[in-house]
Amino acid sequence: MSSAAHAAEPPGSERRGTTAHASPAPPHLLSRLAAVFIGGMAGTALRAGLGLVFAEGPALFAANTVACGLLGFALTSRLTARPLVRLALGTGLAGALSSTSAIAVHSVLTESAFYPLLSIAAGLAAAVAAIIIGRRFSGRA
Repeated sequence: MSSAAHAAEPPGSERRGTTAHASPAPPHLLSRLAAVFIGGMAGTALRAGLGLVFAEGPALFAANTVACGLLGFALTSRLTARPLVRLALGTGLAGALSSTSAIAVHSVLTESAFYPLLSIAAGLAAAVAAIIIGRRFSGRA
């Protein structure tokens, strides 16, 4: 091994004559972008649908709370162990569904300091509950 190649490897990663199992290759960039895009389209459609069915405040509250729970589940569940599924649900769907800026605008327009605090509390509760549920699906209770 050349000195440049050796310097590029982290300490403790010397080869010892055994063949290590190669980890699976990460998904191609276009696959990752497609997963985020498809999840984002679904999240945008869901958020728009909530806006049509409910008033602005409750729709925003529901969207952000569901997004927090979905992200907690996506990060811990064995059902989302595949990187593309995690990107689609976490980054794409939850990212498009949630909006911190909309909470800020809504609280300014309604002159409510209670709304953002309630939204944060509900989001944290949803994330914690979803992490617990996700770990149950993974067998890591």
